[in-house]
Amino acid sequence: MKIDKSKLTKALKQIGIFIGKTNIDKTVSFVHFRNENNKAMLFATDFASAGRAYFDTEEKDVFEFCIEYNQLMQTVRARGNELTATIFMDRAGENGEKMSGIEFTDGKSKFEWALHENNSLKAQEDASVVPTDIPYFEIDAKTLKNAIRESGFARNEKDTQTPYITGVNFVGCGDDLTMVSTDRHRVAGWKKPNSESLEGMATNTVSGIMSPKTIASIGLYDDEDTVRVYMEESKIVLVSDKLEAYASKILCNFPDVQRMFKNDIISEYKLSAKALKESIEIVVANDNTIQMDFKEDSITIRSVRDSGDGMLDDTFPCERVKGFDESVLVKPTDLLDVVKNTSDDNLTIAFRPLDNDFKMLSYSLDDGAYGLIAPKKR
Repeated sequence: MKIDKSKLTKALKQIGIFIGKTNIDKTVSFVHFRNENNKAMLFATDFASAGRAYFDTEEKDVFEFCIEYNQLMQTVRARGNELTATIFMDRAGENGEKMSGIEFTDGKSKFEWALHENNSLKAQEDASVVPTDIPYFEIDAKTLKNAIRESGFARNEKDTQTPYITGVNFVGCGDDLTMVSTDRHRVAGWKKPNSESLEGMATNTVSGIMSPKTIASIGLYDDEDTVRVYMEESKIVLVSDKLEAYASKILCNFPDVQRMFKNDIISEYKLSAKALKESIEIVVANDNTIQMDFKEDSITIRSVRDSGDGMLDDTFPCERVKGFDESVLVKPTDLLDVVKNTSDDNLTIAFRPLDNDFKMLSYSLDDGAYGLIAPKKR
């Protein structure tokens, strides 16, 4: 069989995150290849998640093999643009021994690998099927990737004691869609702008907490793909014409962070996200706390340093929509995470009451990003 090397390489990279460590089970290092009717499929699993990638071929006949993932990755290092794969049986080796396997060649390089029969891999593949009897949410991959970028940076994958901290909560119903993450002191979210319409939405609520593996798999889809999101009882399934991802769902309750945005806005300011980023980078050399002083038409950012270390400040324009002069202490990285994970420049910052005169700092952007940052107490 002739295989386009670039297509095979892309498919291998797409399923690479589903390859597990061999000290758990050797099966997790295998990849299953099957071609039939001009379409090739690659399947891999680490038993907690699984992926299936597709690409078009010129071959209509069935061609199938199972080998180590790393062996196939080494094969695509061949110089040529096309590989010829041939399965052989009982070929004489260098020492006269009989061997069976698969040969790949591009005319210059040649690779021979042993073939594997693995029933546990096949069982996992048979169990990984696209749901047909539950609602799903359909969204273009570019929008989904932007939404994850803007809503996912507040999570903390290292906090294994609180599972929801490591994921992104996905809730979709009708034409409404929100995603949100939190690390307890801040919230990052995304909601579909009212001006945008997404086709094929499920009328029933589709919700679940996306695990780190699910989040990582979203980045593997091409921007032009249409992705269907299914939420099963214990796993999330993402499906396009070229890639399927099956990953475990985080099974716990996500806190109701949306309630904190219902508090009335005391003061509100419109500013440039780019100007905010530049100002922070001017006055901050590390993660020292900064003080933000909001006036009617300007914001001053000051570095808060130990006594005797000096003082740096920078001022840039803003527009006060409502409220009063405000002053707040925040971590600069919290604000930089916001502006670095969006391409929108129209940033709105608002102050909302919490308790005992303590004010929360919330933000929103026109592209649907929004969130909350807990200020430092004086």
